[in-house]
Amino acid sequence: MPSAADPNTKTETASAGGSQGKDSDSFALEVVKVVVAGLKQCRVPSCISLSVGIALVLAFYVGGSSTQPAFDAMADLQQSWGIVFSMVSTCLSAGILPMMLQLLLRQMPKPIHHHVAFNLVFWTLVGVIVDLLYKLNTFLHGEGTDPLTIARKVAFDQFVFNPFGIFPLFTVPLFRWRDCSFDCNKFKASLQDRRGVALQYCSLNLSNWCTWVPGCSVVYSFPTSLQLPIFSIIVFFFSILLTIVSKSATSSQSDSLEACKDGVSV
Repeated sequence: MPSAADPNTKTETASAGGSQGKDSDSFALEVVKVVVAGLKQCRVPSCISLSVGIALVLAFYVGGSSTQPAFDAMADLQQSWGIVFSMVSTCLSAGILPMMLQLLLRQMPKPIHHHVAFNLVFWTLVGVIVDLLYKLNTFLHGEGTDPLTIARKVAFDQFVFNPFGIFPLFTVPLFRWRDCSFDCNKFKASLQDRRGVALQYCSLNLSNWCTWVPGCSVVYSFPTSLQLPIFSIIVFFFSILLTIVSKSATSSQSDSLEACKDGVSV
């Protein structure tokens, strides 16, 4: 074994350190590139859907008696149907309606029936998860809609629940399976590409934060009984607008669009 003073050892160590540094820089650049490309395509859907959310906040808090009946009807529906409302509204707003538009614009990936089935199941499950998340957030941080409570709920949602729970255990594995054409063997093999998995995870998180930190701030500014209906409205506009924007995208841009759409927060 060479001694600590061996110049060859120093050279090898320096070379290894330099290689690791270059790999880290390269990975960071890849993440930034994917996120920036996705956000360029998502900026219009994100801004418009956020504007819709802000308009709903103003309608709820400023509209008074003219808008209150509509919000009361949504809250009653959510409370009477419970988790079934969460499943149906999320699947309809983020899955069925955007898929219908994709089919109309001939944008639906093939095989179509596989993607339709996947989206129906995925968004129904997202509805269940969102319902449980909002209940958990209420349990942990209360029913308040003051700025501090909203900030705590957004922080838990975006920086705890999503990155450490839903993304690694639910979103990333399911999207990789979908991207492997629903082939389980290809999916298993794809998990060996740790750099690719890490890239997808980091890119989804960053894209998600850019779009949904403000989006969740809007959602949590409403009473608990209205949070799921408001989420469904915002995600509907986001998904529909993203589908329309992607109509004019090139095939290379479509990858970033999928990454952006995959970043829908739960």
